Amino acid sequence: MPEEANGHIFRATIARDALADLLAKRFGSTAVAIVRRVDDADVLAFNPAEADALLGGWAEGQLFDAESEVRWHAGEGVYEVLLLMERSDAPAEFRELRGSPFTAVVPSSDETHGFLLWGTDRVSEGWLETRIPRMLRYPVGAKKPPRLAYLLYEHDRAVRWVRFAGLKEVG
Repeated sequence: MPEEANGHIFRATIARDALADLLAKRFGSTAVAIVRRVDDADVLAFNPAEADALLGGWAEGQLFDAESEVRWHAGEGVYEVLLLMERSDAPAEFRELRGSPFTAVVPSSDETHGFLLWGTDRVSEGWLETRIPRMLRYPVGAKKPPRLAYLLYEHDRAVRWVRFAGLKEVG
């Protein structure tokens, strides 16, 4: 990806089957999901064949890879969805947000940079972090917690959005 590109953000309210279809068609097995509900949160590897099951288990989430990110929140029988990407070919039911396109900036040329994820002690089941009372599992097998790659969507040199772009193993 070039150092700077146009970052587009689109919004739609769609049914569960339409969202599952969007996830399965736009993302492959290299995508990662961060999912949440009232009683739990997780970071998962994505399987396009199980997109509908992913939506059924979580109230909201983000699915991302190097090409794009989808954020969703379950509503009353529909999903509120944001699509962030450096292309402008959103599905017909999506509308571009006011202010889009933004300047998409890679924050660092150093491949080891990114958001450091939680976890200080490696154990066979995942990572332990004493400040979080549960096991953390990331869909990579590194010796150190992975870093979350991201892009900045800027307007007039101010960061307006952060788009996740993947997990990077750093050790």
